[in-house]
Amino acid sequence: MRTFYEIETTRGTPPGADPRVTLFLQLAVLAFWTPCGAIDLYLLWRSWGEAGAAPFVFWLLFRQALVFLALWFTVALSHGLMVGRRTPAEPRRRRRPRKVGSGQAGSIATSRYNRGQ
Repeated sequence: MRTFYEIETTRGTPPGADPRVTLFLQLAVLAFWTPCGAIDLYLLWRSWGEAGAAPFVFWLLFRQALVFLALWFTVALSHGLMVGRRTPAEPRRRRRPRKVGSGQAGSIATSRYNRGQ
């Protein structure tokens, strides 16, 4: 999650030591891989010795890993967009006020292709 945006850290803690981030990462991994691993092990146990069972389960494991990575990057990007970079904003440039001529009305500049013809 820290690859897409900056997180404020204090001087005493190393980066990545935030307990909330660590807990979220652990829960995300456990909540996804526990049921996936259980299903994969059940499929291997049920079809032990049959031809094509192991390649099917490993292909399923590969697809589960792709889904996990897609979810992981989606959460990281959306969290990064919500939190932002947390860097101070750049100072705005001040514009000079427009000089208005005394008693003169502003004129409308017509384009060179349309001059009242």
